[in-house]
Amino acid sequence: MKKITISNVTKISNKLAETKSSFFVNPFYLLENCYFEEKNGEIIVGQLSAIKKRKVNYINVTNAAKNGDTFTLLSDDEIRRLDNMGIRILEKTELGIEFFYKTADYLKLEGGEFSRIRKRINKLNKKFQVKVLDTYDKTKVIDFIDHWSKSKNTMQMQERETRAFKNEIGSTIKALDQLEKIENKSYFLEINNKLVGFRITVPQNNDTWVGVFQKIDHSFEGLNELLYQVSSKDYQAIPWFTTGAAGGSDGLENHKRNMHPKREKRLYFVKTLSN
Repeated sequence: MKKITISNVTKISNKLAETKSSFFVNPFYLLENCYFEEKNGEIIVGQLSAIKKRKVNYINVTNAAKNGDTFTLLSDDEIRRLDNMGIRILEKTELGIEFFYKTADYLKLEGGEFSRIRKRINKLNKKFQVKVLDTYDKTKVIDFIDHWSKSKNTMQMQERETRAFKNEIGSTIKALDQLEKIENKSYFLEINNKLVGFRITVPQNNDTWVGVFQKIDHSFEGLNELLYQVSSKDYQAIPWFTTGAAGGSDGLENHKRNMHPKREKRLYFVKTLSN
């Protein structure tokens, strides 16, 4: 398999998105983590195993799937496809839950379900003048990420959560170099001429868009909710969006649930039985 590069990542992401709506086929994730090959007109994508060197864990199910393969980030529907193909499942380990939200919910914020979110946004806008920008000085964004990461108490994190946290920080910084090369919509929030939060999003297909990276200064209540609302306005024609899975963090999973998802998708590592 060959490493995915900036020259082919958009094509590969678009092809995967024809059959797999998920955070994990966004171009930033693929560029950072994945390899690919083409076989019989299909694109096969995987990432190297952290346990066995040169062992590939595939992230999509194709007609080339066979017994003995391992997969990661598969949904229940994809596992059923393996079963229908006669692929025998030896092991299935849950990796987390991916949450999907309705774009229209964040455009309207109607009803009692969203009363807390409305109040937090209104309180923020009454107290501060929040400026929304679509570009920002890279050095200042990196300084903000560094300050944000140091404010987190990693001592209380589990090993898997700590590893995911550090990887995500590195991926976010690398993504700043790709903003002019990969289609995206980015939002940088300023209060009193100071960066207090940002979000990077990408369109995926006619059904789903993705909130890829987000960091906020939590001392300003309502910033997170405001970013959900602001970004949804640019994707009114696309009904769903996802911000990915919680990466083993109970706190992050609870937060994602509190943002009122309307669909959930459990993701698994799958090992098949060798012939």
